[in-house]
Amino acid sequence: TATKQKATGASLALSGRHGAHQWQLGTSVDHAKVGYEQTEQEAVFDDTRGAVASDEPAELSARVDGRSTAIGIYVTDTWQLAAATHLTGTLRFNHAKVSNTLGSVDDDTNVFTQRDEERFSYKSLNPALGITQRLGDSGVTVFANVARNNRVPTVIELGCADPEEPCRLPAGLQSDPYLKQVIATSIEARTATGTACQN
Repeated sequence: TATKQKATGASLALSGRHGAHQWQLGTSVDHAKVGYEQTEQEAVFDDTRGAVASDEPAELSARVDGRSTAIGIYVTDTWQLAAATHLTGTLRFNHAKVSNTLGSVDDDTNVFTQRDEERFSYKSLNPALGITQRLGDSGVTVFANVARNNRVPTVIELGCADPEEPCRLPAGLQSDPYLKQVIATSIEARTATGTACQN
């Protein structure tokens, strides 16, 4: 098997202050191309139980050519409620598109067949809210945060995502069902003293 991947991205942010507020607006774009090939070659075992390839050339048995594009837009604001208290709110919108073109050897005809392009789209609105409180002159800061995040399946994970169109891919991905994005909500609380942190 062989996999090639190329990724590019860019981001832009604008920040400023207004009274007790420190805000930031930003956006990011990430694009990736993935190519996967699986080949097979006939072979025999020798006396040492090692595989010896035959004179027949290797044949292509499965291929995936895919691409993904993810766009994110976010806004965040840190509000100084008091000299030792800050509240931070963030809202991020993520939109991702994943597409792939699959090819595999038909089990009945033994002919390599290119399939129609598969396309998938994912959207998620992710809020987050955090607060920090400095405890007097002790140098200790208390931090708490709750946030929602999402993860979109990769091109390879979405390969053969149609159960009506099974194909050959590694890691048990044959004839997989459609995969939803993973959405998780995390809650974090910690204290910090100087540069040391305790969870």
